[in-house]
Amino acid sequence: MAAGMATLDELEVSGRFEGLLANTRDLAAGFERSFEQHRVRARVPRVGTVFSILFLDGVIRNYRDTLRDDGNKRRALDVALLERGIFVKPAKPFYLSTAHDEAAIRQTTETLDDALQAA
Repeated sequence: MAAGMATLDELEVSGRFEGLLANTRDLAAGFERSFEQHRVRARVPRVGTVFSILFLDGVIRNYRDTLRDDGNKRRALDVALLERGIFVKPAKPFYLSTAHDEAAIRQTTETLDDALQAA
């Protein structure tokens, strides 16, 4: 409970949560740009500070739509990111924290772009 309370205290610092949301938007948008540039059919659904990558085409309206995801492509991307030094939990959502600064966001986006070029 102490850790949870400390987290809430940290997020109550003026501008901290807003910055965290902005960083999440920036990273998710960077992923979307990379997918578009490399003509990869993928979606990056996002809620707050959490987002995911779904390899599918079209609009995601509900849970059933997410079942069209190509899990093999996601696993391959996750392995490529891990091999390049970006820690991800394979097939799991991405969670940002206040430790993720602009440099980390830039490095992650550049690494994704590199992984997509190599694919």
